Amino acid sequence: MTAHMHASFYTATLNTVLGPEEWLLPARSLAAVEMVSIPYGCTLTLDRFVWLELQEFFEGEYGYTFVFHHNNKVWYRDSTYFGHDYLCERFIGVINDYIKNQDPR
Repeated sequence: MTAHMHASFYTATLNTVLGPEEWLLPARSLAAVEMVSIPYGCTLTLDRFVWLELQEFFEGEYGYTFVFHHNNKVWYRDSTYFGHDYLCERFIGVINDYIKNQDPR
């Protein structure tokens, strides 16, 4: 089985009273992204749909953590972020390989 090494994201801008904040939302569809919760009094503007390559994967304090590079930033996505279920499904091959290497029985 060949593992997927890319995932789809929507880049977005969260507009707050303190100014704009860049967001990176993992999602397989626009419908999924439209369900993201945003803070009261803020607006979210979706910018672009992008495919990003998985740069690193590890088990962190909040479960499986996926690392991506975008816009000269490093983005860590664990279970505390929107879209974590999608990333776990997308990278099931990577997760299975990780588990197998942890317990080689």
